[in-house]
Amino acid sequence: MKLTRSTDAAFRILILMASEQKRQNAHQISEALKIPFNHTAKILQTLAKARFVRTVKGKGGGVELASSPENIRLDSVICAMEGPIHLMECTIYEDACPLSSKCSLSRKIKEAQDSMIRVFSQTTIADLLVENPDSENNSFD
Repeated sequence: MKLTRSTDAAFRILILMASEQKRQNAHQISEALKIPFNHTAKILQTLAKARFVRTVKGKGGGVELASSPENIRLDSVICAMEGPIHLMECTIYEDACPLSSKCSLSRKIKEAQDSMIRVFSQTTIADLLVENPDSENNSFD
């Protein structure tokens, strides 16, 4: 499984918003993270639809976190951006492969997948806050 650049950007947007703790607009976020504006806007729409952020219209409007960073788990963000987390179809749908009920490979893949999901579900945006949000590691380049 490879996370997309959109999911990476979604994490970075949420981390930025959590560290800044203020309402921002898409242009500010785009500039701060060096993510193209259209891409930022699209990700913000997805994050709003999943209720990680809320939008405020009008003068002084923008986007803000909809809940505290401690309540935003990585697995939820991944699922909102990419759909269910799975390494192979047979780990989600038993009927995807006629051999899955007796396949030792499928069981090991499922075990690895469960470990990965556990790590993502136990990690929040608050856990990812860094002391220096302006460091080069937070840019999208």
